[in-house]
Amino acid sequence: MRSSESLDALAAALCAAQGEFEAVAKSADNPFFRSKYAALPDVVKTATPILKANGLAVSQLIGHDEGGDTLTTCLMHSSGQFIADTMRMRPVKQDPQAQGSAVTYGRRYGYMAILGLVADEDDDGNAASAAKPKAATRGASKPAAKADPPADAVTDETLGFLRDAYKAAGAKPADLKRLVVEAGAAEGTASDALTEAQATFIVLALKGMAKEKSDG
Repeated sequence: MRSSESLDALAAALCAAQGEFEAVAKSADNPFFRSKYAALPDVVKTATPILKANGLAVSQLIGHDEGGDTLTTCLMHSSGQFIADTMRMRPVKQDPQAQGSAVTYGRRYGYMAILGLVADEDDDGNAASAAKPKAATRGASKPAAKADPPADAVTDETLGFLRDAYKAAGAKPADLKRLVVEAGAAEGTASDALTEAQATFIVLALKGMAKEKSDG
């Protein structure tokens, strides 16, 4: 990560902005994993007015080095203070569609991670307007209730990226254990028990480790 020498003004502005941010609705469908996710336009639309009010802005630049394509996300304050980090993009195939998907994914999670945004499920009012359940028929066996996953539970898509980033970084179990705690989860928390924000933090950290090894 890179930053300006001083971060006091940026930190104060970011703290104020985070006090105003609300969870971004997961309004887009992923048909492959049968899950929902927060689309990039919704993330930007949610954050932009609050960023503007607090003198903040996010810039994302696509670059290229000997290791391949990169994405740099920079959070800037009107004072000139900034923090920035670069992640390597790893498209599943070397074609325009796969590269475009990798850019969109990287921008979405880089944007959310640098601002501390989280995504929430949007049921479009279904929970409030659901019909009342019918009374159980006497003598009929009552099926066991199936608990719904938390709204901020990690998606299968992000778990896949976490596994890929873990392998690419050549990380060890001790590294993952440390990152789980740094992400704010309890020590020993399994990957599939993380929140989306926690898993995204770990993915970005692992990508940073992979970059450091490739640069070294």
